[in-house]
Amino acid sequence: MIYVGVLGSTGRMGQTILNALQNHPRCRLSIAGRRDNVSSLFEQSDVIIDFTSPESLSTYINLAITLKKPLVIGTTGFQPKHEKTLSEAALKIPMVVAANMSVGITLLTNLVQQSANLLDETYDIEISEIHHRHKKDAPSGTSLILGNAAAQGRKKELSSLQNWPDRQGERPKGSIGFSVQRGGLIIGDHSVRFIDDEEMIELSHRGLSRNLYAKGALRAVEWVIHQNPGLYSMKDVLGL
Repeated sequence: MIYVGVLGSTGRMGQTILNALQNHPRCRLSIAGRRDNVSSLFEQSDVIIDFTSPESLSTYINLAITLKKPLVIGTTGFQPKHEKTLSEAALKIPMVVAANMSVGITLLTNLVQQSANLLDETYDIEISEIHHRHKKDAPSGTSLILGNAAAQGRKKELSSLQNWPDRQGERPKGSIGFSVQRGGLIIGDHSVRFIDDEEMIELSHRGLSRNLYAKGALRAVEWVIHQNPGLYSMKDVLGL
């Protein structure tokens, strides 16, 4: 049995993971995180899941390194300084870091990269997303994952192709466009369209329940506990 500590347990994702742990055959909750029991959570857990905020990252990383605990991190909105912290920590502990833990999104990302590699720059790439009204970052971490996959397929950096947020004037050739919508309680809806003058190819994923992220996170827990120190993604978890 793998004992799992859940940081951010009072949030939407934290509550979903707690529910998923109730009937899981191989994972069991050790402690649901609160501000006053973080040290105990790390001490009593085999793996820790973090869906909190970038501001808390350094504190949790330091505890994980000190106690040699693997991490599964689904937090979004990281800045370069946070990415540097993750890269340095990965030399000492194993971590799965993914802005989207969905198995379906991971497969979609793989398909987007392959498609961008096969379709030349006569195909414009448009990434569209719809999320609930409470979503704070835009474009979402998932949209940026898809954008990076498309850029990698074209063997370029996303920063050189990204067309956001200023969409004025003619579209630059070969750019990757983003459109963002927020409303209601939509879990997450993402589409990637490859559009040229004769056809449009669309790849899409629609989240129907937050349970899909919890299932992916627990799959990552079962995988990361057996890994050497390193910075891993859901592609690694699925063997893609």
